[in-house]
Amino acid sequence: MKRFIFGVFLLLVGISLNAGQFGLKIGMTLNQIDKNAKKISDTIYEVKVPKVHSFFESYIVRISPTKGLYWVKAISKNIDTSVYGEELKSSFDDLENKLLKAYGKNKRLDFLRYESIWSEPKDWMMALRKKERTLMSYWDKETGLKEVDNLKQIIISAYPINTNKGYITLEYYYSIYDECKKEKATIEDDSL
Repeated sequence: MKRFIFGVFLLLVGISLNAGQFGLKIGMTLNQIDKNAKKISDTIYEVKVPKVHSFFESYIVRISPTKGLYWVKAISKNIDTSVYGEELKSSFDDLENKLLKAYGKNKRLDFLRYESIWSEPKDWMMALRKKERTLMSYWDKETGLKEVDNLKQIIISAYPINTNKGYITLEYYYSIYDECKKEKATIEDDSL
């Protein structure tokens, strides 16, 4: 009996160790993720994930009909901030540091477009809102993304809602992403 219980324990530990981002992994079907998922478009669904993170409010996935899960996007709760964007930048930095520990080196893009009129520190959120400022980081093979969970790329981005509120997205692209996008395009092109 003790061996049986120990065997079940090892099986459960093995399953939880194999669960990747938010308890998801490449190739999962929609039924394996969330039988009550809300359909957004042909391959995109809002889901409840097995392992939630308190920073995020909603989760979106892309599911190929033949290959399963190939993309995950987590959207943070709204972040109240000043026109200087300090709280949004701080939340971004915190998330980026956690991902650096888990996935290795990244490339950060934090810049204001050339000749933007929103160049004063008090214009930080307005520049983001006008799409003249970028705050994002990405991990891929070239930056040093660790080879784990069949990941191809990770991207985090900051977005404005208005000049006093914003949110952050975290996207995981799996190794079959390009293949699944081609498959979707072929299916759509066949309808012409």
